[in-house]
Order: sequence, then C-alpha cells, then structure tokens
Amino acid sequence: NNNNNSLKIVDRLNKNDNKTSLTVLTQNTWMSFFAGGPNKRERSKEMVKNLLTNHSDCDICLFQELFIFGFGPFIFSETFEYFRDEMTKNGYLFHTDPIISTPTFGQNSGLAIFSKYPLTNHQSSIFNVRRSGSCKGLLSSDITLNDNSKLRIITTHLEFKDQTIIKAQIKDIHDFIQISKTNNNEHFLIGGDFNIGPNHQPHLFSDLVFKLQSIGLNINLFLSLQNKITFRGNHIDSRRTAIDHIFTSKMDFSNPQIVDLSTNEELMVV
Repeated sequence: NNNNNSLKIVDRLNKNDNKTSLTVLTQNTWMSFFAGGPNKRERSKEMVKNLLTNHSDCDICLFQELFIFGFGPFIFSETFEYFRDEMTKNGYLFHTDPIISTPTFGQNSGLAIFSKYPLTNHQSSIFNVRRSGSCKGLLSSDITLNDNSKLRIITTHLEFKDQTIIKAQIKDIHDFIQISKTNNNEHFLIGGDFNIGPNHQPHLFSDLVFKLQSIGLNINLFLSLQNKITFRGNHIDSRRTAIDHIFTSKMDFSNPQIVDLSTNEELMVV
C-alpha cells in the first residue's frame, strides 16, 4: 500500500518498526475431523512449510477449517497445535484461542487468526442459522494502529450449499460488523471462505457485496480477481471458481495475489 492513507502498525515488540502496510493471507486448510480430505498430517506439514518458506512476508494469516474437537472434558487439537507451534517459532507470536468456540461435543468453528503483531479483544460469534452440529461463524481480533485507532480483523466460513442458510449468514456478518462499529476511528478487514463468488451463486455474492458496502467495506480486490480462482475441485458445480475473499474499510489494496500453498489436491489462497 503506497497511498497516502497507508497505515503504520504499532509493533509492541519493536518500537522502531516503520512498517506502513499489512500483508494478509486467507486459507481454508481442509482439516475437518469428518470431511477433511486425505493425508491431513502430511498436508498440514507441507502447507505450513510452504507458507513459512515462500510467503514469510505475510503479517496476518486467517485460517478456516483448522478444527479442534470437544469431547466432554477432553479436547483433540493435534493439527491446531502443530500449526500453532510452527507459526509461533517463525514469528507469529499472537493467535486466537480455539477454545472460545468449542462445544461440549463436536468441532469448533475451525477459525483461527495468527499474527506477527499483538492481537487483542478476541470475539467469537456462531451463526444464528447453520447446519445441525455446526459451529460455523465469525472470529475477530483487534490490532492497534499508529494513531491508536483499531483495525478489527475478522475471519469467517460460510455454508457451502444451502442458499437459505447462506443468505442468513450474510446477514449475520453484516450485523456483527455493524454492532462492532463503536466509533468512526475504526478500520475493518474481513477475509475467509465465503463459498460464493462472482461465478458461483452470483446473486448471493451480490447480496454479500451490497450488505458490506452499506457499512463501508470495499470490494476492490474482488473486482480485480473475478477471473481468478481460489478453489479447484468437483463438488461445486465441477467448476474452478473464486470463493475466498477479503473486504476492507478505510484501507486500500495493493498487489493482490493468489498463491498455491500445497499439492494439487489442495486449495489455493488469496
């Protein structure tokens, strides 16, 4: 971001950091306990290695489907712990707590935020309308900017098929951001797997864009990437399409890219 309104990030670990832009990556890791695809352990290692080796310039990583599982008093979190340990060793010292969305029995929301800069004010919200047994929703944290304003970072993962559920979840996203706006000195960024895009269920994508624009979040990135893909597979109309997006308010995009973090069976990333 080379524009005049670029934002310097307060780095509490290094007061001499003159960084004036953020690099944000969003990735669906495909690590469900029930439908997480083959070779989860190998894929998770390759994904983290690729990220830390080839994309270490990323300041903030938004992950979806990085699940942990609650079973009464027990928590199963091997994949999350692997990501956490490797990311922490490589400078991502701050992350959200997956426990805050974990039910007594079942998977949590699968959402996680890792950052090189301090995160505060973690909030998790489960969608009002969702599939039975699902904890899909939103996860947010704040970063302090140089003028002491806040950048609220949000990640989400929407329903993949049922249009009625998707529409309700879009409304929940709008309402969550609207309620979060406590003053005019705030910035918002939301990124994740929306399971809709310009070429997949475009009427729902238009509804998402309209609702986010109505509360000040822009879509420049998506207009520039609408002919690109962030998903390849055969369970969404057998098409290659863009379903992963990032929206922001009061910030400008620079150099959007799609990069492949893993093998040809895996997803891609904005």
